[in-house]
Amino acid sequence: MSLDGVEGYKFRKSFSKIPSVLEIPHLLEVQIDSYREFLQANTDPNSREEFGLHNAFKTVFPIEDYNEKASLEYISYRLDRPKYEAVECRLKGYTYVAPLYVTFRLVIWDTETSDERTIRDVKEQEVYFGEIPLMTPNGSFIVNGTERVIVNQLHRSPGVFFDQVKNKDNSAGRSSFSARIVPHDGRWIDFEFDSKDLLQVRIDRKKKFLVTVLLKALGYDNKQILHHFYPIESIHISSDGMSKDANFDVLPYQRSTADILDPKSGEVLIVKGKRLVRNHLEKLRTANVKTLSIDPS
Repeated sequence: MSLDGVEGYKFRKSFSKIPSVLEIPHLLEVQIDSYREFLQANTDPNSREEFGLHNAFKTVFPIEDYNEKASLEYISYRLDRPKYEAVECRLKGYTYVAPLYVTFRLVIWDTETSDERTIRDVKEQEVYFGEIPLMTPNGSFIVNGTERVIVNQLHRSPGVFFDQVKNKDNSAGRSSFSARIVPHDGRWIDFEFDSKDLLQVRIDRKKKFLVTVLLKALGYDNKQILHHFYPIESIHISSDGMSKDANFDVLPYQRSTADILDPKSGEVLIVKGKRLVRNHLEKLRTANVKTLSIDPS
């Protein structure tokens, strides 16, 4: 019986003279194989490779307490059978997931008997860790009875990026500078100057705060921060008066608080109150001036 003209049937006719060289590939194979390798559900726990879910556990564990008296180690995980199949989840509005059980090892250390840690007790137990979504043969996930798919997106290359933007609010036309740290894994960190030329930091595009708060959280104190951002001058106080080392990285555009003399001839090179510009600094270098007198008045 011919089906030509029957409603509901569509026929495709090819008029090409050259036959197809390649067959149409399975377009969902990449997503399905990628998620299968991520779970490694059917792989023996001792034979799993260092990637996917297994690598995520290996990266986080072991976890130690602050006193270093106990540590929690990851051993393996397994996926149980899902409570509802994919068809039932579509019909009843469930989420297609599988229970995840993880085996942990708790190690109790004895640190009171000697300087070196010794194992006091070891406990190993399998615990229920939660549920993990399963992918259907169509490459989709079922969430509350609705099929959803993962859409690929571009990933910003990790590194440090600098930017210069002209400030519209500034009548002088000054540009504002910013820097962004993009890690391979983790939150983005942005550094930028505000309208008062204070350096601010913003983590994951949240509310900004002073960069010194971040540096102190990383373990730096006020002295270390000042030494890193500002040049240091050494002031010497004695019974003869006050003097400082001739640090040519700090001297530009300072004013001389006293007459600066040539150490050999005693000639006045720079009079008191002069701003130290480039030609003055060249005179000091030529005369090999090592210290400068300070007049506290």
